[in-house]
Amino acid sequence: MQNENFPKRVHKYSKERFNLWQFIPLSLILGGVLAIGTQVYINHKILIVPMLLSATALFLFFLRLRIFDEFKDYDHDLKYYSHRPVPRGLISKKELIGILAPLIILEFVIAFFSGKDGFVLFLISFAYSLLMFKEFFVKRWIKNHFTTYILSHEILLFPLFFYLCAINGFRLIFVGDIFFWFLVIYVGLSMFLLEITRKVRHKEAEIASRDTYTAQYGILGATLLLLGISLGAIISLGISINLLGLSYVSLVTVSSLFLIFFCWRLYEFNKKPTIDTSKKVFLSSIYFVFISCVATIFILIK
Repeated sequence: MQNENFPKRVHKYSKERFNLWQFIPLSLILGGVLAIGTQVYINHKILIVPMLLSATALFLFFLRLRIFDEFKDYDHDLKYYSHRPVPRGLISKKELIGILAPLIILEFVIAFFSGKDGFVLFLISFAYSLLMFKEFFVKRWIKNHFTTYILSHEILLFPLFFYLCAINGFRLIFVGDIFFWFLVIYVGLSMFLLEITRKVRHKEAEIASRDTYTAQYGILGATLLLLGISLGAIISLGISINLLGLSYVSLVTVSSLFLIFFCWRLYEFNKKPTIDTSKKVFLSSIYFVFISCVATIFILIK
C-alpha cells in the first residue's frame, strides 16, 4: 500500500476514518448554531466570515483529535482493529505527523485572530486535549473506568465551544451569562448523542475490547442514556431560544417530531437488536441533530 502515492492514501484514510461528507456538514451546522446564536445575542446581526471561521476551527479540531487518537489508540487498534488504516500500514504515523503539524499551526493562526479571549479559550482547550492525548497520565486506570473516561473527554467541549463563541464576539466577562451555557450544552449534547449512537451495537457485534456504550451499559442502559441526552438537548435548545426573546414552540415541535422518530428506532433496536436496527438508530440520531440545528439556524437568521 505504501507504493501508492500519498494523496491517494490520504483519500482512502479519510474515507475510512474521517469522512469529509460527514465532518464538513457536522462542522457547519454545529459551528453555525454557536456562531449565529452568539452573534444574534450580542450584536443582533449575522456576519458570515466569523461563522465560517468557527466551522473551520471546529473541523480542524475534529481532524486533530482523530489524528491524536491514531497515536493514542495505536496499540489498542493493533490488537482489536487491525483492519484500520494505520495498523494495516495504509498510512504511517510519521506521515500523520506531517499532516498534524500544519494543521496545528492553522489552528493557532485562527485562534490568534479571534482576539485575546478567544486565544485564551483555545489554549485551554488545546492544553486539555493534550492531557486527553496522554490519558491524564493514568492510562491503565482511566481505561478501566469507562464512565470517568467518557466524562473526562466531554469536559473539553466547554472551553472548545466557548472558544467558537469567542470567534463571534463572546468575551470571558460573559461567562456568567446563562444563555451561552445553554447554547453550549445544547450543541455539546447533540454532538455527544451522535458519538454514542455511532457506538451502539447488538450483542453479537461486540468485541473483546468492550469499547462501546452498549457493551458497558447494556442495550437498555445505553437507550436510557440516549433518551436523557436527547431530552436534555431539546430543553437546552428551547431555553436558549427563549432567552433570545424568540418563539421556541415551532422549533421544539419540529425537534420533538424527529425525537419521536429517534425513540421509535431505539424501541426497534431494543426489541430486535441487529446490525440493521443499530444502523437505523445512528441514522435517526443524525436526522434529529441535523434538522434541529438547521431549524435553529433558520429561526435565528429569520
